[in-house]
Amino acid sequence: MEKSGYLKKQGHQVKNWKTRFFVIKGDKILYYTNEQLTTLKGTIALADCYEVIDDPRRGPKNFVIRNKENRSYFIEADTEAEKNSWLSCIQKAGAAIFAKRTNSVPEENEDGSDLSQEGSGTTEDKSNVMTIYLSADCALFKWIQAEQNWETVDEFAKLVLIHHEDQSRYRIACYSNDCRYLLNSWYKSLAVSSMPKQPECAQLEVANGETTEFWGIRFCSEAHSKTFADVIQEINSNGSLSKGFVPIDLRSPENEEYDEKSKAGKNTGNSSSDFAIAPLSSLFGAKKKNALPAPVISVVQSLSQSLQQQTIELLKGFLDLEGYTTDSSHVVLDTIPIALEKSKDCIYCNTFLSGLIEKTKDMYKSPSLRAGTPNFDQNAFLAASGMAKFGVISDLNYKISEELGRIKSLAYQISVTLQYLSTCDTKESSTGQVLTQITIQSLNFLQSMDRLLSSVVTLKFIQSASFSAGEGVNQNPEPPKEEKTKPIKEKPDEGPSTSSIPSAGTLEQLITRLTPDRAPLDMTYRNTFIRTYRSFAAPWELLDALKQRYETEVDEKRSTSIQLRVAGVIKYWLETNLNDFDDHLMEVLLDFIKTMAKDGHAKTAEGLEKYLLRKQEERKQQANATVKELSVMDIPMPEFGINILDLILETKTHVLAEQLTLIDCYYYYKIEASELLNESWMKPKLKHRAPHVLGVIGRSTTLSFWVATIIQLSDNPTVRAKVMTKMIKIGKCLLKLNNFNTMFGIVAGLTMNPIFRLKNTFSRVPDKHKQAFQEIQDVMNPQSSYRNHRARVATSKRPLLPYLGILLTDLTMIEAGTRDYTADGLINFRKRESLSQAIYETTSFIDIKYQFQKVEPIYTLLRELPHLDSDDLYEFSLDREPRDPKQ
Repeated sequence: MEKSGYLKKQGHQVKNWKTRFFVIKGDKILYYTNEQLTTLKGTIALADCYEVIDDPRRGPKNFVIRNKENRSYFIEADTEAEKNSWLSCIQKAGAAIFAKRTNSVPEENEDGSDLSQEGSGTTEDKSNVMTIYLSADCALFKWIQAEQNWETVDEFAKLVLIHHEDQSRYRIACYSNDCRYLLNSWYKSLAVSSMPKQPECAQLEVANGETTEFWGIRFCSEAHSKTFADVIQEINSNGSLSKGFVPIDLRSPENEEYDEKSKAGKNTGNSSSDFAIAPLSSLFGAKKKNALPAPVISVVQSLSQSLQQQTIELLKGFLDLEGYTTDSSHVVLDTIPIALEKSKDCIYCNTFLSGLIEKTKDMYKSPSLRAGTPNFDQNAFLAASGMAKFGVISDLNYKISEELGRIKSLAYQISVTLQYLSTCDTKESSTGQVLTQITIQSLNFLQSMDRLLSSVVTLKFIQSASFSAGEGVNQNPEPPKEEKTKPIKEKPDEGPSTSSIPSAGTLEQLITRLTPDRAPLDMTYRNTFIRTYRSFAAPWELLDALKQRYETEVDEKRSTSIQLRVAGVIKYWLETNLNDFDDHLMEVLLDFIKTMAKDGHAKTAEGLEKYLLRKQEERKQQANATVKELSVMDIPMPEFGINILDLILETKTHVLAEQLTLIDCYYYYKIEASELLNESWMKPKLKHRAPHVLGVIGRSTTLSFWVATIIQLSDNPTVRAKVMTKMIKIGKCLLKLNNFNTMFGIVAGLTMNPIFRLKNTFSRVPDKHKQAFQEIQDVMNPQSSYRNHRARVATSKRPLLPYLGILLTDLTMIEAGTRDYTADGLINFRKRESLSQAIYETTSFIDIKYQFQKVEPIYTLLRELPHLDSDDLYEFSLDREPRDPKQ
């Protein structure tokens, strides 16, 4: 510890001044809330700072520290003497770091690898002295042969020309603001040429094995480009630069003032001690293995390796509430907050990230989660108290199954990201991004846990004897009718129907038309009736009406025909809507089937009975599934973990689009026609009827929030633009796959207000991708009732996935614009025909399915998409690009 004491610091977000205890320790300045060093508020990496100067505008006791990420730290001391003392110490520490790094630099191979790892020598044994003769602010581009176009790599890059003295070799490198190599090559492996049509640009031809890469460099001015060309010309002519060559630093216009100071320092012959160019040289120092100290790495790695198993133990406790103990089940709820806190103490966290971590830690302290007493699902309770007990139980089991999958996916994501944080070579600027990912994953992990526990507690209560004794549907063979819309008087003349399907009738009349004894069976009518009957009758009502039709007293020939037609309708009903039958209704149906056998229809009855018994057994096996089946995901843990953001950027676009399509299809293909009736997905008491519709809606919403979250993960606008471009490419690929439903989620995420306001980020997206974004936006334009989307769907080949929201809108319009009953109190079947047609036009597309294969671990990582909510997203957006004070 070289110096410590209290100073005042201005906040980055809220511009107030707070007293902090500052400590200069090694290559960092740490600042805490007090001298006991209990809470670390932030870190300033001296190697990243280029300027430490007086700040007379704010007062004689003030000074400012600026780093290469254009972040300024405004600080005030108690006295002017104290300020000067701090300035002197900081400048000496920075100069020492710079001198150390410029005098001990690992040798590199031509491919950029570290030569110090070869043989038995150490880094110190094979160190060499290097001199940076030229540095320049520039934009870097790469020629893409397949597209015959230049791709923007980084518009705010740094180019350097380095001389390795012991080898008499030169190296040209480009790196980004967050110190990532973009280009790194020995001079003899490349050729430099000017571009006459663009005098401010130069072209590099780099030999890479048997291939050649072309890179374009755009300098800040034609003068800078000419200076670079003159330096290259001297090396080409003489084999090296002259001994009297003065290093050149070509900075962008906004850094001209600093540029003059930097040149003045170099011309004194003391460049090795000049703190101003420390960040430029520090890039080529020894790699910084990790920003976390060893004890924290140990905690993070331990959690990474044990998290999935700990999660399984917790899930077993959730599913068996009697065995839910604090000793064995709560380990994961304790260790995640500890890992977040220890990482936060060692990594620079801005105000937003610090607040997000504190919010997550507070949620992990939730007493309801630890005690197994979450919020009760009141809607499920009320629906089960009526006539929907079996449907509610089925829906709760489905929710539990889905949440188990989400939790296991999130546990895997947290594990691999923790592993990445603890083992990979990471720079301090990127550790903050990774910690943000882990915090968001942990927050979503806990929220999913809470939903799971709520569903489990509600399910166990509904299944308990105390609940079913008074209100279970199985206790009432003939429960009261479900509530229906009262008949409304209207004009009697609605015009003639153009279909052979009856326009209206009583339930008995519609059943008679469904099971004719003489006329041929109308398959269209049958399909429409079974698809929509839940909008005017309960399953037990339909079965009772079919039984009455079966027992119609007519002559033997007609009676046999009617009975066979009834059996055929029941068979079709079972095959298409099995979930309409609860356990009680299945028993009633079995008794009815035995009656059929006695009436001489033994073969028909035998087939129905075998099918029904098989489905009953499948249902029992599913209900009796034990928690022993829970296990850790059978996906290997990468040795160095995974950075989700890097994975998204590095994975081929079509692979990401295909995996997202597979996951969407998982929900979409399960939708049943009955889920689309009565606007069930919008009514709290009926939502249990539409689990898969709600699954598709929820997935689309989650996807849009995930897109908005992942774009903002990096604090580098160029990286954010790359992620935004990647999302646009995914949307374009989904359009080619005719997956309009998933594409809508991508478009919705890119047009959310927190993303729409990121003008600086969007300005860096290449024009051709902006045009592609406009194209996919046009397809999903809601004007004229999504005319563009409907036209595209009508002309597209299968497989395809239409946007479900359009179907739901159509169904809502039909429900709202057409009466359920005629003026005479008859069931308006013309309305059901319209509903059936709308449902068929969308669900018929699933007949031809996508045949993509799962690609792990990408499928699992995209199975659940960790994201922030709308409020946090907007706060995150303001952190990335603050409001313009002039606006």
